[in-house]
Amino acid sequence: METVMDIITRIAQTKKLRIILDTLPLVKECYVDAGFARLLNTWANGSNGGSQSPSNIGKSIDGRDCGNTNREVCNFASSLIDHLISATLFPTMDLFPSVAGNEDVMTVEQLGKFIRETQNNDVSDSQVTEKYRYRFGGVIHRYNFNTYLMGLMTNNAIDLSRTTSVWQDMTQPLTRYLVRTTRIESEDDLQRALVDNSRAYVLRITKNSEGALCSGSCRVTRILEGIKNSGFVTNPYPIILCLSPPNNISVRLKDELAEVLKNGLDTMLASGLMFEGAVISDPKFSPSAQRKKVLILGYQSRLKPFVGSLMADMNRDGLGVRVTDVLPGTPAAKAGVSKDDWFTHINGEAIVNKKHLREHLDRLKLGEEFTLKKENLDELKIVVGGTVDQEDTSESSALSNLLFLKYTQESDNLKPWETRVLAAEALHPSDTRKSHLDDHFAFFSGEKSDSADYIGVATRMGVQLIDCGNSKEGALWAQGRFLDNGGSGYLIKCNTDGKAVMSVTVELLAGPQEIKALPFHSGTARIHGAGAVTVEGNKIVFEGCNETTVGLIDCAFGQDNSSFRFAAAFPPLLLRCGYRVLRLEQTGGPTITDDVTLGAFCLISWNK
Repeated sequence: METVMDIITRIAQTKKLRIILDTLPLVKECYVDAGFARLLNTWANGSNGGSQSPSNIGKSIDGRDCGNTNREVCNFASSLIDHLISATLFPTMDLFPSVAGNEDVMTVEQLGKFIRETQNNDVSDSQVTEKYRYRFGGVIHRYNFNTYLMGLMTNNAIDLSRTTSVWQDMTQPLTRYLVRTTRIESEDDLQRALVDNSRAYVLRITKNSEGALCSGSCRVTRILEGIKNSGFVTNPYPIILCLSPPNNISVRLKDELAEVLKNGLDTMLASGLMFEGAVISDPKFSPSAQRKKVLILGYQSRLKPFVGSLMADMNRDGLGVRVTDVLPGTPAAKAGVSKDDWFTHINGEAIVNKKHLREHLDRLKLGEEFTLKKENLDELKIVVGGTVDQEDTSESSALSNLLFLKYTQESDNLKPWETRVLAAEALHPSDTRKSHLDDHFAFFSGEKSDSADYIGVATRMGVQLIDCGNSKEGALWAQGRFLDNGGSGYLIKCNTDGKAVMSVTVELLAGPQEIKALPFHSGTARIHGAGAVTVEGNKIVFEGCNETTVGLIDCAFGQDNSSFRFAAAFPPLLLRCGYRVLRLEQTGGPTITDDVTLGAFCLISWNK
């Protein structure tokens, strides 16, 4: 700005342009109005011979589409016509006078009052001034006010501070997180899982006619390639490969699967903490610690308690034992046991000899903690790990050695890596104490026909892995539920301890700009999780919402028999009050265009 002003001043002085010299002190720095910037961008793309329709141009400016026709833009005049039509379509034309009065231009003070009182945004005067000068180009009229209110990026109904980046603590134990889960039955499922940041893939392993291992029709090797090439590009948090519990395959097939997993993932496979001995507070047992790792969940062979150090007797009984070797990657190595250490006590009792120590160790269970005291009185705490029992032929020992998490049918005294398998009959609506599942995992798998009925119950119970069987309802729920925490696929499941915190009213005022903001025609709504919902015309009221609540709306915009149908899914707690744009997905009616981000204009109000 200073450079430009200096050049203009020099030219005006040289040419003796007194009017310009007198005007220069009044010049203020403002950006081009973002709506006009979209117009220029549309014209630039169209005039270069691009084949994009106006609805696909300008996304980089504010994240939404700004046209409503399919014809190519080839000159500035047609772009300007499209822009002016879009700027005058919305009911917001009637909103402008209520803010600016009878004036044609809104003042900074009026903008600040609207943002604070109507939109309920806590902003400073300097922030309002900055928005006025740089977002609106220094002047707000009814047209750029319209385009501002209808932009998903500028006026999204969802709190973008919660959805655009990871904000939760990712160092907590894995069991504290709800994990976005997708069943892989085709390559389309795989691509969707990679795009929407699903972090748990449910695999039903079979062998196709060519002898290749598949999940549904998607080859396992293709799944592993997808994970290696795309799984961690935008999201570093671990992916869990869940071998579907009802999918009973032979030990021989599991051996083959283990070989494919080892060859396909290599160092990306995370080593199971049950082998090296760990408790839930182990730093390795968190999403942050397992970045860019793949965790395998399946049924495991019986484990034998294992410490991982070799001992020898001293020259006489009563002196304890001496360490002769420590195996790497074992509980002993993890605890800091070293060769030639001299231990005199176990859990406070004097060690007579190696046999006496072995008798004590044999009474310990997997995951149990014990203490060894050295001759210099230093103490080491060791957690008993496990080693796969090779004599157990009920499961594949090769696959068992690759597991990070294991399925179990037990329900008491579970270890952090143990995962309860829950069927529909095991879900109890009254058992909503999520703390019961804070120290171990639970996995619910439903069929397409019934999974939607149990999503809310499973969520309220704190089930971390919910397989909806790729049902449409389940996909919508997951889309809404995992908007939070930057769409990372990991979501701390207990933020408000289950308390109902607010009720929300969503009033649908007009449809997307791409269909000329047609009026609301009809709608239904439902919820998964806590609370209740009622529909009163174009008003949808969500009551008794907490962090488990996901609202789903089906709505139609249009007149008479001509209407466009859409769906929306969101956590009511993330809605911002005021006049906003709620993102939609088209589900019926004439197809608008491909790759369009649509939004309905609505008024949102809430009460705690």
